[in-house]
Amino acid sequence: MQEEPLKTDKQLYTTGFLQQFSDQLIQRYISLLAIAAGATVNQTGFLNAARTLAANLLQLPFGNIADHKGKRLLLVAGRTLNAIALIAVLYVNPPSSVITLVILASIATSMALPSWNSLLGDYTTNTKRGTIIAQVNGISYLGGLAAMTTAFLISIRDTAATTRSSYTPIIILAAAASLLSAATALTLHEKPPTKTRERLNIPEILNDAPLKHFLLLTFIYTIGSSIAMPLFPYIMAQKLHLTVWQVALTSITNALVGAISQNYIGPTLDRVGRKQVLTLSRVVMASSCLIYPIATNWTHIALVEAISGLGIASWLSAQSTYIIDIAPQRLRATYLASSMAAIGVATFIGSNLGGFIVQNILGGSLEAIQTGLIAAGILRLILGSTYMTIKETRPES
Repeated sequence: MQEEPLKTDKQLYTTGFLQQFSDQLIQRYISLLAIAAGATVNQTGFLNAARTLAANLLQLPFGNIADHKGKRLLLVAGRTLNAIALIAVLYVNPPSSVITLVILASIATSMALPSWNSLLGDYTTNTKRGTIIAQVNGISYLGGLAAMTTAFLISIRDTAATTRSSYTPIIILAAAASLLSAATALTLHEKPPTKTRERLNIPEILNDAPLKHFLLLTFIYTIGSSIAMPLFPYIMAQKLHLTVWQVALTSITNALVGAISQNYIGPTLDRVGRKQVLTLSRVVMASSCLIYPIATNWTHIALVEAISGLGIASWLSAQSTYIIDIAPQRLRATYLASSMAAIGVATFIGSNLGGFIVQNILGGSLEAIQTGLIAAGILRLILGSTYMTIKETRPES
């Protein structure tokens, strides 16, 4: 017998919209802000690595709390603290201080993410899980699209050279959206948490063979993939000299494709299968690494961002659907958090490794950055194909 889902409502969609509005701005601009503040390749690599590690690794204890104490209040607290940390970024100058505050903001985000992802499971059934999650993600993607459109509109008339102050409106918008998402999250409904408090038992979780296999593939893929993370901003900032509005336009293509594709990703997950979509989502991400090095203007970046939009959107819906499929209801947030923790640790390793190799072994030149991107692209192609080895969890019709 299928569990009775909660009914989706405008509060759920609004919360997803606002969260993505905030997160998209930070994801797109925080590294560029750090570069404008004087960060080196090594520092940018550390920023990306530490931000991802902080946002993901701590999801394990927070996910455990969400499973047994409730998801909504943790979501509210995380989004509120994230907004406070982002505003504080505006009042510091050294790159090291910026990095520290961004890490604190990421820790706050780690409180919210497992709660949100698990909460989506309360609104789904086994047979329609992919479709419902994709619908919510589709609206969330519109938040990212709105964020980039807003960034474009407020910066299009700025003809001066891009400086750190160019990013001040972006940070304010991100903080405001995060705070608003906390307010709307207060109105959300959730299924009652498990009353019995269980300690986080990682060895017990890893005894789940499908989860362990998925985590291993994700960990290895992410190390290879994230070698490229500190390198993308330098193509945009140092080779192409993209302005704030040009970055916004490239991001708009990413968000637009992501939002539109969710209409097809959900039904594909439910009709074709989870592992096919997961594999596609990982292999497609090689395009950014292979096209960025040969890009000569911002329109090339916009094109590859459109392709990446499909990959990211597919991953977001497929990962949540697959993990919720294999997780006991009482441990959904914990299972989802374990996946994000694997991504966080692997990104920390890969991003630092990429920054170190490019700057200290290859010399830190533009050619070295382009070589690093091509290597990461090849790894994404090879490692992404390994997702075809996971066990299919799509229910039979």
